[in-house]
Amino acid sequence: MNDFYPKYSLVFFLGSFCLFGLSCESKDVVHHYREEIFSEFQPLVSDSHEGHKHQEDSQDTQWVLPSGWSESPGSGMRLASLYPDPANQDVHCTIVQLGPEAGNLEANIVRWLGQLGITDPDDEVLSAFLSRQKRFQTVDHHQGVLINFEEYLSDNAEVGMLAAMIRFESIIIFVKLMAPPNVIDAVEDAFFQLCQSFSGPSA
Repeated sequence: MNDFYPKYSLVFFLGSFCLFGLSCESKDVVHHYREEIFSEFQPLVSDSHEGHKHQEDSQDTQWVLPSGWSESPGSGMRLASLYPDPANQDVHCTIVQLGPEAGNLEANIVRWLGQLGITDPDDEVLSAFLSRQKRFQTVDHHQGVLINFEEYLSDNAEVGMLAAMIRFESIIIFVKLMAPPNVIDAVEDAFFQLCQSFSGPSA
C-alpha cells in the first residue's frame, strides 16, 4: 500500500504537467490568432479615409465623399450638404439637382457672381473668364465645368466660391461651396475630386 501513493503521485504530477503544457500552448495559439485577425482587418481603417459612396438607390445620383468630409441629407432639389470640416457647419457645400430648364453655364455664372456681390459683369471679361475654367469628365463620362471665382475677388474679399455644373441626360447637377478664400484654396483639390466622382441616374 505504501507503493501505491508514490505511483499515484507520479501519475498525478505527470498529468498536471501535461495539462499545464497544453494550457500554455493554447494561450499562445489564441494570442497568435488574434494578432493575425487584427493584422488582416487593420488596412480597412486606412481604407475608410478614402471616402464613401453616396448611394441611397441604384437609380440615384451618386458621388464619393472626400476624405475627412461629412454629409447630411438634403430635401427637395437639394440632394445633400457636405462639410469639409465637420466641426465647422458654417462652411458647407451644396449639391442641387435640376432639370434641363436650369439654364446655360453663362447664365448660372452671372447668378453666382451676384451672390458674391458682383453685378452686371462685362460680357468680354466674362467670356474670357469662362474660357479659362476647368473642363472635366465624371466617372461615367459626362461633361462638367469647375468654376473658381478667385479672379473676380478683391484683395480683401471675405468670401469666395467654388462651383461646378455637370450635365447628364435628363438632369443638371450643381455643386457649390462658399467660404473664405483661404478655405477655398485648401479644399479646391478635394472639391474637384468630388465633382469628378459623380455618376448620374441609371437610364
